[in-house]
Amino acid sequence: MFIKERFIKSIKSIILLGLPLMISACQSDTVETETVCTTSLEPGIIIEIVDKASNDPISCGASVILQDSSYDEVLTHPQDSACSDDMNLSGAYERSGFYNVTVSKEGYEDWYAYDVEIESGTCHVKTISLKASMERK
Repeated sequence: MFIKERFIKSIKSIILLGLPLMISACQSDTVETETVCTTSLEPGIIIEIVDKASNDPISCGASVILQDSSYDEVLTHPQDSACSDDMNLSGAYERSGFYNVTVSKEGYEDWYAYDVEIESGTCHVKTISLKASMERK
């Protein structure tokens, strides 16, 4: 009987001491997940163009120049019968960097933004939005 009691006492000790260790070993503060990237192309910059006085959209006929070091991109929204003034202009697709942005439109002063940073994300660039409030000449 003495051997059986010692055996049971040993098992209880193992359970009482070992169980918390086993439980803590199974827990984790971080959950690892696999990143799944899409094949879409995402813009680095989206520009909303508005009249400064009225805040009405005025993108028809506007053009945007994005400049980063040796990279230049020109975005246009031609003035025609199908033009929608509330359309935003997008550019710098999947291009991180620091950009100087110039927005031009006939009848308005040019609008500028300097050193606009577009950061790389895990799969795509982190898109930023700008609002170009343009003042009439």
